Amino acid sequence: MNRRRWTRPKNTPAPSPPPSTKDVVDDPITKTVKKSKQRAIFKLHVHGLEFHGGEELVLNPDALKQDLSFPEDDDHVMEIYTPNDPDDSRRHLLLDIPSVNELKAKKPVKGTMHLSLLKDTAAQFQLQVLQDVVVRFVEKHTVEVDFVEVTMKDQFLSRRDVWYLQHALIGKAVYVGKMVRMHGARLQVMELVHEQENVTSGVISSRTRFVFRSKSSRIFWLVQVSPELWDTGNNGDLYADELIRMVSLLVDRWQNTSHGVTIILFARNYYDNLPPPHSIYYSPAIVQDDDGRWFEDFYKVISYGKATLDMSAELISLKAEVNAFPHLCGWELGASTLTCKGGNGRPSSAKEGNVLEAINLVLNIYEKHYLDRDLNLSGQNLALFTAGNGMFRVNQRLSEMTEQRMMDNGIGFDCISLSTPPLTSVPRFFIKGYHRSKGQQAAQEDYQPMWFSVRFSQHSSSSKFTPLPVCRLFAPPVGTPSRPLAFLLTQLQLTNHQTLQVPESPPTPLTITLPPTPTPPIDLDLQLQRQKLHIFSDDYDDDVFTVRSTSISDERSPALQCGTPPLHSLGAKGRKIKSFVLSPELKPAMKSPMNPLFLPPPQSRSYQSPMGSPPTLASPANRPNNLMARHGSSSSMIAPSYIAATNSNKRRWSQVYRYEMLGYDLDFKSLCTPALLPLTTDYMPSPQDLKWNITESFYTVTLPDQSDYDASSPSLFTTHRELVLEMVAQRFSQDFQLMEESHNGDTTVYKLSMGHRIHEITYYESRQEIVVKILQQSQAKQLSRVAYPYSLWSPLTSAFMAAKQDFRYPHHGDYAWNYLDSLICGHSDEMTDNIKYKRGLYCILPPLGLSLMSESDRQHAIDEFVDRMNRLLEYIRSKAKDGGQKVDVKIAPYENKVTRRVKQGDVKIPLAAADAPLQQQWLNIHLDLEVVPIQVFHVEIQWLVCRSTLVDDFILGLQRRAKQFNLDMIAMPENCGATTMDVHPLIYPVYFPLNTSSEFALVEYKLTMEFNFCLEGIHRIPNDMLTSEYMKPFKAPSALNQRTMSGKSLVPQRTYRQFIHRSLSCFVRLTEVGVIWISSRRMHSPEMQALFCQLKIVIRMIAVMTEMKNEMKKPGIFHVLPDDNSKKTDGGPTLIVTLPRIQGDLSTPSSKADQPSNLATAV
Repeated sequence: MNRRRWTRPKNTPAPSPPPSTKDVVDDPITKTVKKSKQRAIFKLHVHGLEFHGGEELVLNPDALKQDLSFPEDDDHVMEIYTPNDPDDSRRHLLLDIPSVNELKAKKPVKGTMHLSLLKDTAAQFQLQVLQDVVVRFVEKHTVEVDFVEVTMKDQFLSRRDVWYLQHALIGKAVYVGKMVRMHGARLQVMELVHEQENVTSGVISSRTRFVFRSKSSRIFWLVQVSPELWDTGNNGDLYADELIRMVSLLVDRWQNTSHGVTIILFARNYYDNLPPPHSIYYSPAIVQDDDGRWFEDFYKVISYGKATLDMSAELISLKAEVNAFPHLCGWELGASTLTCKGGNGRPSSAKEGNVLEAINLVLNIYEKHYLDRDLNLSGQNLALFTAGNGMFRVNQRLSEMTEQRMMDNGIGFDCISLSTPPLTSVPRFFIKGYHRSKGQQAAQEDYQPMWFSVRFSQHSSSSKFTPLPVCRLFAPPVGTPSRPLAFLLTQLQLTNHQTLQVPESPPTPLTITLPPTPTPPIDLDLQLQRQKLHIFSDDYDDDVFTVRSTSISDERSPALQCGTPPLHSLGAKGRKIKSFVLSPELKPAMKSPMNPLFLPPPQSRSYQSPMGSPPTLASPANRPNNLMARHGSSSSMIAPSYIAATNSNKRRWSQVYRYEMLGYDLDFKSLCTPALLPLTTDYMPSPQDLKWNITESFYTVTLPDQSDYDASSPSLFTTHRELVLEMVAQRFSQDFQLMEESHNGDTTVYKLSMGHRIHEITYYESRQEIVVKILQQSQAKQLSRVAYPYSLWSPLTSAFMAAKQDFRYPHHGDYAWNYLDSLICGHSDEMTDNIKYKRGLYCILPPLGLSLMSESDRQHAIDEFVDRMNRLLEYIRSKAKDGGQKVDVKIAPYENKVTRRVKQGDVKIPLAAADAPLQQQWLNIHLDLEVVPIQVFHVEIQWLVCRSTLVDDFILGLQRRAKQFNLDMIAMPENCGATTMDVHPLIYPVYFPLNTSSEFALVEYKLTMEFNFCLEGIHRIPNDMLTSEYMKPFKAPSALNQRTMSGKSLVPQRTYRQFIHRSLSCFVRLTEVGVIWISSRRMHSPEMQALFCQLKIVIRMIAVMTEMKNEMKKPGIFHVLPDDNSKKTDGGPTLIVTLPRIQGDLSTPSSKADQPSNLATAV
């Protein structure tokens, strides 16, 4: 039995009385409302996109004003609905009223037509052509919505853009399905909620909570390969088959999305002993864990940035890769057990696997999201597929670091378990190296992480039908309620005992006692308990008295009408018409996060730290409550997401969901349309938290004197109010969230937080001054790092290569906030590396084959290239306008073929748009100051104070103009300037040693003349980055080092030459000692693999020729014939060479190295 529970809020205006009988005219066909100045009835017209530019609402104000009084203020919206059924929630439409100036600017409407709706909008609300509709004006505050969810696709919106979009949407009328085009963004409204119920239309207010979801997101899938993957589940299927089924289900739901998906397989092997260095099983990636066991982690990328449009073809490939990956890792099926590497070890189980290490590898990519910014993708999500049950053994230090990195970077995370839920609550982390000493309590053995949530693919509690259990002996009888009646009586008895309290446990030596917080009054506790009791009672009634029938429900049932989620609209004069109630099959699976039901009882705040470290604001694992992380507490099937959290990390994503899911059901909305990190949070740290190891810093920001700067420049702020809004927006770009916004007289305060970092920005209007206060929790552990070696599969070499990455805490203490604010207000212009500004790197390719041309043709090609470059540079200078810098770019002559490092400069480009939130929109172009005809010309687009859609339009315009000038402009990946061999966590550089200058000359000739490479530039190598791949070992350090006048030793500066492919964007570096190949994201393409094979053939031929020269130096290999026995060609003797047998296989699929013509070319 479902009962409607409806209470009117106190602040809600009283409803207007219903129309009197005088206003209602009985008609044998319909009942209509008489016309009045407040409301009127008109004939509705509809139009297509060709009429009045496709506007949604076209009004004839002259005809309307005869029967309807337009409001003079901006506090009303127009409501349109049918008079036949005013209580039908699906047919009430709210639209914005055009202003007087907007009506004057539009084309006047001729004829007797009063109003016309767009055809699609009218069809959505079932409004027919020439139908009588009631038009009236309602106040906005009576139709406000509490929650709105919008989606975006094929565009990038930064959190700065979202901040201005939310401000612009305040006061706008929207409806479900509406396409909103504002600030260059394209958004679609997917859900509106008012008072915990869905509505079809409403008005957005400053109190409305926003959720932005992306249909074009950057997604990483981590697939854990463990022996459990080939176990059999309760349904008789292998978990590997369940993985393919789950992926297929997601692909089917991705039909209208365009995500960029990267799929990574990972596994771990444990070894009994470290293999000797000369063994075939030895690898530098084998290390020891906290338990003293030797292990090796394996990773293989099977798809990088694949578009979801092609994901259907990846299912077959995924299944084949999952089955082949254990063989690549050396797994072997013995007589009774599964072994690896010749029986020296065993594969790791899912519980002991490298889950956190795999997550941190992806975080190393995500934390550089501002580099090489893709302007077609918004948001980033991480999904983990495992055959485990949510229990993992982890490293203590890495667990803390992972949590902090996940929260600070605002990464959405979903863990999907292919097995069934265990009897205990999950997820649960077990600390490695845990040992309990006799007589004292050590650090906690296990705990539940708050950032890690587990969903089970084979668990579904929202279904009306329950599958038959495997063993029917314990199946409950049909119709048995979920809780016995004695439960209600027990709860009534408990709530009557006001003195019932939980006894305090005595503190242990390792227990950290926090300052006590005020205990809520016992009346509040009783009220919460009784609230829980009433809800449990209603759930009990629903379970007992709800009729479960297999027949189709009555179409008139309001809870299941039309098979859509329950909706209601707001009726006449603010009267809220609740036409639909919450569907009974949805109620057991959702609870409102605004009124959490599972609250811990009042007790002393004495907690035990699971990590053995002091409590912090950013680590919820260090400050658990009694239901989350206390070892030895009773097991509960309640997922950790229900429990009211008291830390910033847990509340960081709390406003994404209207309801918190109960149980372990899959969250397909998060998997299909990942959410962006919300701009606001409901967490406010207590004064006790702010006193824990906090450092404070202050600085003041003021606008520069207009006498020193051009006040008319569109890139400079003119008012402090606009400047403070931009300062807040820049904090959003760095993943901060707004805690509080207050206005007191002429003082405005914004409080933003990110874990243990709080920024308080105060604007004093009377003094025209902005004060920034930064609260930073000083933690020594943030300076630490974790070195992680692993084995990465290279698709080019078809083997695992030993790679290495460093995991670090986010370095927020080094962020130059003062310089950033100075850059915004105009005191500085240069973009530095200590601020995370967004950027995209491009290059213009030089002419092809200049060295093969004749002198006249070469000079003609160079002249044409120089002319095209001058036209492109003139286009950039025109965009800079009067307020921008004029950069003088020189043209280097071709005769000077000596390559050198080219200096770079900046050009500030102001941008403008009619609907831009601020006049201040600008970007920087960081470009070369010299055009060298034999190497690329670099152009880097940098932006901070600019709308992303304007940047996208500018880049597209620049590329079109370059194409118009017959210039090749391509994008360069973000790892092009990395000096170390660890350029990318998922891309392994391949190194080939070389010896002589002739060998380097041959490789360079092959790259530029045959392999379609061109010189990208010359890069310096920092002294701390010098490795064996970049420099020769010092033979005489005293001779190499130079000394200054003061006697200090100077290490000579070393450089390397880098070449880029003209179409594949891969790189080849020529160092002092060899060649380094660096793939791009298209490392799996056949073109790149064929290109790598060609370079490998050249390197092998060079090795053959080197071996031949060494053999020729040995005695007895060659002899000199007399002059009379041979033909003289150059007046000298003739050498007869006996070639030795070359060891090794030089053949490749496309190799012809054994032909004499190739060898002659190599020589």
